[in-house]
Amino acid sequence: MIFTVEEWIEASAQEVWQHLAEPASMSAWMSGIDDMRTADGKPLTEGSELLFVARGKERTSRVVEFHAAEALTLRSAQGSITATYRYRLRPDGAGCRATLEAECAATGWGRIVVPLIAPLIRRTDGGQMQALKQVVEASRT
Repeated sequence: MIFTVEEWIEASAQEVWQHLAEPASMSAWMSGIDDMRTADGKPLTEGSELLFVARGKERTSRVVEFHAAEALTLRSAQGSITATYRYRLRPDGAGCRATLEAECAATGWGRIVVPLIAPLIRRTDGGQMQALKQVVEASRT
């Protein structure tokens, strides 16, 4: 596990889900991501392939878990390194709790690289739930 972050958002899980699981909205709260879309142009679902631009390069991610207003898991692979991002929503009082668990695994030489890139991943993506909170709460005003 590279990191886990959690944020309370003043909105229902369904409202948060509309931003969390809508590819066109993802770049608003995912740092360094541009032009997120499904490869087939259809709404996001389990098995969807996402295309996006990160650090100037087109990349892909696969939706490996999709439970509306509850859970979304994205998995990306580059060479021998695989990153898995698990997003969870759960009702909490007048809002919901949004959690991100980021995991990175590797085979071969990639195992040497993971400990070196983990701080960069944490620094780049550790603010996603806070950014999601800002986007969701701003959309309610």
